[in-house]
Amino acid sequence: MQHERRHSPTRVKTSLLLASFITAVLAIAACGPRGPETSGTSTARQGGATSAGIVVELTIDAPRVGAVAASARVTEDGEPVTGATVSLRGDMTHAGMAPSISALTEEGEGLYRTDAFQFQMAGDWIMSVEVSTPDGRKTSTETFVTVAAG
Repeated sequence: MQHERRHSPTRVKTSLLLASFITAVLAIAACGPRGPETSGTSTARQGGATSAGIVVELTIDAPRVGAVAASARVTEDGEPVTGATVSLRGDMTHAGMAPSISALTEEGEGLYRTDAFQFQMAGDWIMSVEVSTPDGRKTSTETFVTVAAG
């Protein structure tokens, strides 16, 4: 005759609590930044080559909740890209927040700017710069920024 093993209700509850805790820790870790992180207390400056060979350097002045100034310097082979359409999109690193999107206005010499990019919440954001050149090429680049409370 085989002996049937029963688990006590306390042991089952403990196992479920442990499994829930581990799941929560993994979920929180997955929401963190996955690339270069910038501080929310100073100017955030990130750059990188895009797929079209265009280099975009993004600057966000003192990333904090509310309206902030943001600019993108767009170059190709060291020369400014002029006449482009440039937009900036910010997405929180967790689901549930609507993105923040702004068109950047050309100021000359490959510099595109807005004074009213909106961060709705403090935390980690994925910033994407999208560029459409006058000759029809489209490219984008992204970076991470940590936004401080206003």
